Amino acid sequence: MPALLRSHPAPGALEERRGDTRVLRRGMAVLSQAGVERCEAALSDVSPYGCCVATAGDWLRPGHFVTITLPGARPLSAIVRWAHSGLAGLELLQRLACDEPEWVALID
Repeated sequence: MPALLRSHPAPGALEERRGDTRVLRRGMAVLSQAGVERCEAALSDVSPYGCCVATAGDWLRPGHFVTITLPGARPLSAIVRWAHSGLAGLELLQRLACDEPEWVALID
């Protein structure tokens, strides 16, 4: 799955509009939606406010609320802001706290 992330830039990648810098680090997480859909996802472009994910499934749709969980970390709630060709941009519903070491390690 990480190859998917390298080969497909996020929509609008050339026109940066974010207020916070993102670092291209990668990790693996589990995504779920209302306990119905569940899949592994490769993470990249992580910031305190969100990330990009690559999945094998095509069930992510803009506006859907999801839960994203890193191994050893508490689940975080997010909303899908865009989805295209197995990639999706997630916005976290709450900014990452400094006491989330598994997440912070992907940012720093």
